[in-house]
Amino acid sequence: MLFDIRTLVAIMAITTLASAVALFLFWRLVPEERGLRPATLGAASQSLATVLILMRGQIADELSIFAANMLLMLSYALLYQAMRIFCGQQPQWRLPAALMLTLSPIFFFFPDTEHLGLRVIASAVGIGVLCFLISITLYRARQEHLPARRGVAIAFASAGVVSLIRIITTLNNPPENMVFFDKSDDSAIFIWGIILAFIYAFSIIVMTSERLRESLKQKLRDEQEAHQIADQALQEQRAFVTMLSHEFRTPLAIIRANTDAITLMSDHQNADVDAAVERIGRANLRLTTLVNGCLNNDRIQNLLSDNRATFRWVNLAHVLQEVADEYDVKLIGRSDHPAMVFGDHHLLFILFSNLINNALKHARNRAGIEFSWRTDKQKADIDVADDGTAIAAEYRERIFEKYFRINADKRTPGTGLGLYFVRTIAEQHNGQARLIGATDTRFRITLPLKETE
Repeated sequence: MLFDIRTLVAIMAITTLASAVALFLFWRLVPEERGLRPATLGAASQSLATVLILMRGQIADELSIFAANMLLMLSYALLYQAMRIFCGQQPQWRLPAALMLTLSPIFFFFPDTEHLGLRVIASAVGIGVLCFLISITLYRARQEHLPARRGVAIAFASAGVVSLIRIITTLNNPPENMVFFDKSDDSAIFIWGIILAFIYAFSIIVMTSERLRESLKQKLRDEQEAHQIADQALQEQRAFVTMLSHEFRTPLAIIRANTDAITLMSDHQNADVDAAVERIGRANLRLTTLVNGCLNNDRIQNLLSDNRATFRWVNLAHVLQEVADEYDVKLIGRSDHPAMVFGDHHLLFILFSNLINNALKHARNRAGIEFSWRTDKQKADIDVADDGTAIAAEYRERIFEKYFRINADKRTPGTGLGLYFVRTIAEQHNGQARLIGATDTRFRITLPLKETE
């Protein structure tokens, strides 16, 4: 034999101690896993039991025999509770406690060598029954997507069979009187104990990892489902807003046409009627602006979020001139070389249109709007400024926020989306949108250009 019994017991003690430490560290890593606590306590009991076996002859035999056997059975009883928790069941101590109470007198009252066979049988019965309980629990709770349970169930069923074989062998060949550690033909039992200690820790770690992985997969499935539901709800909401906005446009146009007609036909002799018509016109303008803003919001959001934008090399000068012509403002500046921007022509047009619209709302008159640009080899800077009231310092950081409006309670129409889309579109083109004017309202858009030779 390669090792004597004492050496095998020492190896078993080291193995069980390492298993206990590994389970403790694993438990501290994932403390929310309830089954790890009894499993760790069971591994500690198993380790202490092997230490007591190793100390046989150095401490009282009665203490070593009784405590070691009871701790060994307790370790498997705790593992049984851990497996029940892993399988979603409540702990059940009635059968393990009855088994331990039934067998404990044998270890307490018969510590002498003459009753070694009786103690071997009692120990094998206790451990075997508990191993079979563990195996049955895992087998009944087996699931196709959790194969580790089936493997661990087979391992502990094998341990139960080994205990049964040990009982039969002891009954057929009762051990003779001997001093402990002198019987070399029992080495297979301790080798199996070393293997079982490894299985004990390994099975817990594998099953916990498997369950954590399955839990993570389920969470990912739930998140994907929630994302799909949210996306569907968003699409339905967008469709509803678009439909509602379209339905509003016709009656709003009718109201606008009639208020204009009333204004033209009025002899302006009734100030109250004129004031009422003016209020209706202003309210109609605000609602029309809101409806158009919702439609633009939906269209731009679709372009940005659904990857519908078509990015290609676009001549920035052409885009800027189109915007200037559309709003009848003068474009100042030129480029000595083609200013090519990698972007979506439609989105770039919206970006600069929003800036010009914003300037038209706040400028004293159209002549107070400045639309200029300049380039170098790497970038283009486009400025849109107006001679209206400068933006207060406390609003400068929030001016690009969605739905933020400084004059929300005043007569200036708007939805608070224009400047938000300015920054969003600029960032989509790897550019920047900034408010740089201190004494006037000046916005600067910086866009990267195609490098030229």
